[in-house]
This record gives sequence, structure tokens and C-alpha cells, in this order.
Amino acid sequence: RAPRRHHHHHNYHYTMMAAAVLDPLPVFTAADEAREKASLTPSEVIEAECDLRGLSSDNGESTPPSDLPSSFGGGSSGASLNEQLSQMLEELVALPGEEKAAYLRAVIRCPDQANDRSRQSDALRREEYDAKRAAKRIAKYWEERVLIFGDAKAYLPMTLHGALSDEVASMLEYRIDRFLANKDISGRIILCCDLARADSTTIKMDEEARHLWYVLECLSQEVSSRTTGVIIVVNCPDVSVSKITPSVALKRIRYVLGMFPFRIRAIHVVQPNECALQTVIPAVKYALGRKMRQRLVIHQGSDEEVTSSMAQFGLNRNDAKCEKETIFKSWIHQRLAKEYAESYIARQNAATHVDQGRSQAAISAKARKYKTKKMLMSIVGQATAPRGDSRMTRAVQARIRNPKISSYDALTAGGFVYPRPERGVSPMDVYDADNVSLQQRKNQLSRRIRQVRDAVATMNDGNSSI
Repeated sequence: RAPRRHHHHHNYHYTMMAAAVLDPLPVFTAADEAREKASLTPSEVIEAECDLRGLSSDNGESTPPSDLPSSFGGGSSGASLNEQLSQMLEELVALPGEEKAAYLRAVIRCPDQANDRSRQSDALRREEYDAKRAAKRIAKYWEERVLIFGDAKAYLPMTLHGALSDEVASMLEYRIDRFLANKDISGRIILCCDLARADSTTIKMDEEARHLWYVLECLSQEVSSRTTGVIIVVNCPDVSVSKITPSVALKRIRYVLGMFPFRIRAIHVVQPNECALQTVIPAVKYALGRKMRQRLVIHQGSDEEVTSSMAQFGLNRNDAKCEKETIFKSWIHQRLAKEYAESYIARQNAATHVDQGRSQAAISAKARKYKTKKMLMSIVGQATAPRGDSRMTRAVQARIRNPKISSYDALTAGGFVYPRPERGVSPMDVYDADNVSLQQRKNQLSRRIRQVRDAVATMNDGNSSI
């Protein structure tokens, strides 16, 4: 028997507006839950318990298509992954125009992202190698991405230097969604959501959506998120309709379950208040579907009772509480450094590829200047090799590629992780994990740059400058 639709007829007053009426949403009642539990098979109960307690024997990966029978996913017996990908692309082309419009624009504006084989393979795997469903998943991913980021930013790289370039400060301020530093007892990644911070009076909902989307993009890059899986912990002791509504909660579920390839093993809701229990959770349960509802655990009671309850599932209550701001800042700085370095390497490889395809006779003045800089790169390697720190070599390379960037940005591109000094704070008082001050690193960088400049002057008669 399908769950009944129950309609809410209450007007909820928002702080940021005079009044707003929530759209009636289908909910999953206690009676629905009792009927569903009575209908569960023993295998469903065992599988859910294994996921909840980290005892799953499978690694979350579907069987490769070459091992599937001909009836599976509409594919043919012995079909290779390449054949499955080709079939999926054919299904994408066959989609109605409005469904695939965002994807087609991505093919034109960011082909590297749209044609990313890893993303396409993940979509196939997530849909158990059903080409039609995988095509719909990819099309929906791009459609949702455009809705969240807008046409101007949706096709930029999904990085803190790209589509999220204007979001770093607010991400550091609100810290709604984040990875926990520690994993659960089974080694699974924990995604923590502090809904008490999702206050519509201080953060716009589209802004919150962009923050969540970025965290999910980072999560999808973790191999273990697709194998051992992910645990979601939702802290919501102070939830009110001014902070999160059922419709906003359902959007978050749609992003987590429908847009990305990782496998959610369990969802733990911690100390929900009466508002969450009466308005948000019934709608969430309905949206989760039969399988995920069996993997939803609600922890209620005092701190001691919740701590004991979470421990039964291999979770540390203290880990799941709001972490120190410095931990999240450190993660953001590491992401900035990683993404900057990856972007730099990609640009360098692209420029090298283009340069190799040109004939010597057609090299322009700009290309000759680049060739000189390319020569400088090899000099950099010679000048810095004795020091034994590849990060400084990359920092020098970054400064040569773009002399206008600051020493801090060059060091960050090289892989050094320092918080950006606030106004009035001396670089001498900012240290990294190696206990070396930012000022010392800047001095080292300047010294290496001088060494390279001297080498260039000797080898190139002083015609190049840095």
C-alpha cells in the first residue's frame, strides 16, 4: 500500500518575509512506517543493519558490464565499458531537447568536464549500467548545476578558483556542510550537516545550495565514497522553519542521492527538535524511499543518551559536533592549494601541447616569449633541485608563469598551506605544519627567483626578465 499524502494547512512565518505558506508535501506517517516494517523481507533487514553498523561485505561497486547477463540493463552479453558508454551517449542524444539542453551547452562551453570519462563511468555504475537511466542522471546533473550556479558560472570548473570564487568567505563563515576529520569505526567518510547554521535570515538558500554542491563535488572525488560509502550525520537541535523547511530539506536529499555517484550507507539525525520531528522528517522519510528509510536513524534524548546511541553505530558524538573553525579553514586552504596547483599544471600541459603543434616558422613573438619561459622552467629545476623541496620548485614555476601573482599565491600554488594573514598580522607570525613561518618561505622564494634570474642572464645574455 502506497504511503498516503497528508497536507499541512499551517502558515509558517519567516523572519525575512512577512509570511509564507508551505506547499503541501507528501509525508510518511507512523502508520505507514509500521506497515512498511511488517512487509520487510529478512534479507532487507540484514542488508540495512550491515550498512548501518559498517558490516557490509560488498564494496558498493556494481558488477562490471562484461560479467552481466544479456538481460541486465538492456546491454548485450559481454558488452565492454566502452560499448556501454557509447550506448549511454546515444541515450543522451535521444533525450528531449529541454532535458538535455544544459548538457549540450556544457559540451560546447566546458567539453573537458562534459566529456569526463570518469564522471560518465560513475553515472553508469551508480545506475547499475543501465544506459538510459545513466543518461538521465547526467542530463539532470547539468540541469541542476545551471539552476544552482546560473548560466555564467555553471560551466566554470567546480573549484574555489572557478565557480565558487565568490563563495569562499561565506563558506568559512557558515560551515554548514563539511567532512569530519575522523571516519567512523569502519573507515567510512562522514559528511556532517549542521542545519542550525542554515538560517535563512543570514544565508540565502541558493548560496547554501552552492556550498553543499561544492562539498558533494569534493566528496565524489574520494574513491572510498563509491566503495566503502558515506555516512551522513545531521545535527538539528535548533531547527525552525526560518532555518530549513521541508522543501529545502528535500532539495538537499535530491542533491545527495540523485546527482552524485557516491553511495550513502546511512543517515543519522541527531537531537531533532519538535519542529523537525513534525514538519521536516515526515516529508524527508517519504522522499528517501523504502531502501534509505531502513538506513535512517534518529537519535533523541540527552547528550549522554545520544552519545551512547551513536556509539552503537560506530560514531563518536564529539566528532559529529561542530568542529573548530580552524579545522574547516585548514580544509579550505588545502583545497585552494590543490585546485590552484591542478589548474596550473593543466594550463601548462595545454600550452605545451599547443606549442608542440606549431611549426617553427609560424611562432609569433608571444610564442617566442613563452618558449623563453619554458626554458626558464628547466633552469628552475636545476636551480632548486639541491634544496630537495618540490613545493618550492612549483612555487618558483608559478611565479615565472605569472610574475604578477603575490608571493603568497605562488607558495600556495606550489603546495604550501598557510592561512592568509589578516590585516595587521605579520607573515613572521604565520606558520605552517612544518613550523616554518610564511616570511621564511617568502624569503626562500625570493632567493630562488634571484638564482633563476642570474642563470637566465648568463644563458640568455640578460634578454629575459622575471
